Amino acid sequence: MPPLANAQHEIFAQEVAKGRKIGKAYELAGFNPHPANPTRLRNNRGVAERITEIKQKAIERAAEQLVISKKRVLEELAKIAFANMADFMTVGASGEPVLNWRNLTHDQAAALQEVTVDEYIEGRGDNARQVRRVRFKLAPKQPALEKIGVELGMFVTRTDNKHSSEKRLSQLPPEERRSYVADLLARAREAIERQRVIEAQAQDVGESPG
Repeated sequence: MPPLANAQHEIFAQEVAKGRKIGKAYELAGFNPHPANPTRLRNNRGVAERITEIKQKAIERAAEQLVISKKRVLEELAKIAFANMADFMTVGASGEPVLNWRNLTHDQAAALQEVTVDEYIEGRGDNARQVRRVRFKLAPKQPALEKIGVELGMFVTRTDNKHSSEKRLSQLPPEERRSYVADLLARAREAIERQRVIEAQAQDVGESPG
């Protein structure tokens, strides 16, 4: 419904919808204080419907922002969880790793936790040469994978630290730990891909002519 024709009634409805006490909302709307009139106005059918509508729209906006925020967080976690060292290096002629960021994307760079550049002179006299050493470290994959898994309902977290997934994982033998993380990574990718398909289908339905 559109805003109330009576400007004072509209202000009253807006203030009550925000959680303001009806007496204070009545005064903010420009009315003189009165012991009974605020309640009468609150019970007015048009005003009551307007208050309900304003509250509902506020809830819908909050829900929409929450969905966007959760999606953005999952996307950022995925950049870390699915990062690969091979994205940042190439293999040299002798098989040695060579740093190559020429084609590094914005999403790949999001997984970088630390970059250190050291410049120094190596050797003396005619043998002296300028050396630049670049070191980088990716953000830890395991915490990102676990958070994605929890959000997507892939496993249940427990508040008891003795049974937490982090402690359980740390107690596994190295081979089982690698297998666990690989399986979690595969399931997380599948779940995120399913979510993308669902969102794409929902968008197609929403954009289809009606």
